[in-house]
Amino acid sequence: MKGAGKKKAAGKKKATATGGEAVKETPGKERGVGKPKAGEIPERILYPCYFDAGLARGQGRRVPRGMAVAGPTLDDLERAVKRCGIRHRKEPRSHPAHWFRREGRIVAEWKGTKESLLKKVAAKLEVKA
Repeated sequence: MKGAGKKKAAGKKKATATGGEAVKETPGKERGVGKPKAGEIPERILYPCYFDAGLARGQGRRVPRGMAVAGPTLDDLERAVKRCGIRHRKEPRSHPAHWFRREGRIVAEWKGTKESLLKKVAAKLEVKA
């Protein structure tokens, strides 16, 4: 067998353009991905399932049941984000655990923690009948 006794290295070394010391990279990850550049506001993703009172925490709810609502839609979530005065955009993407629902998501510009954003939006969330 070819290479049966050899172990793969945890990361690979990437040569630099200046010929300096090589930088070790983690496999499958690019440097700087997911981090905002200087002067950019970080984006947070919000799915309607984060605010659904019918779901358990293990099923995707991210706010306390007392702040959650029954069956929120993407439009309900967008109205709540607008009431908070947060810049955002709608995207036709689904939560990975609920891919079959095709409920969409909101991408909001937010400097604070995601938890603080979730609680702020949940306080303004109302479901239209």
